[in-house]
Amino acid sequence: MAPSRWRRLIQFGENRIDTVLFHSAFYPYYADVGNRPTALRRRNYLRRLRKVWRSLRRESSRSIVAVHGLNGHRDKTWTAANGVNWLSNLLPTDIPNARVFCWGYDANTHDDRVSCQYLYDHATQLVSDLCLERRLTNTTQRPIIFVAHSLGGIIVKSVSLPLNPLFLFLSIFCLIVP
Repeated sequence: MAPSRWRRLIQFGENRIDTVLFHSAFYPYYADVGNRPTALRRRNYLRRLRKVWRSLRRESSRSIVAVHGLNGHRDKTWTAANGVNWLSNLLPTDIPNARVFCWGYDANTHDDRVSCQYLYDHATQLVSDLCLERRLTNTTQRPIIFVAHSLGGIIVKSVSLPLNPLFLFLSIFCLIVP
């Protein structure tokens, strides 16, 4: 049994109930499974996770989540100098039946204010945002493909190790990851 300071994040699954555990001190507003997210919670998670493409078909078969690297940006990392965004303009032509997301986090190291979060914090937030999105859209059984660059790959690796039985991963593509 988990210690009392750990709470269930979101239960998902049809025939079986899987539970993602997290430390409630980091994300206390997700501690109560029964509450629907408030507008403030939705707004915060929408700042990090953004849907850039939705399949034209009614049911998409998979979700693709892109995670930027160190000093990267949720949108700018995947956009060329001519304005073409790889996630929204090029990827859907190769994989038309997928929902494509980009997830952003504070990876700034060249500014007055430097990120002070740990990799575990970023990984926990990624799991929280994905679980919330999957719960709100009733897509908990859909496989996830991660595309990650640099530090984003390390974050995705830290998500995939402990949660492998909880998420259905098709693939994880890491670009220039230490």
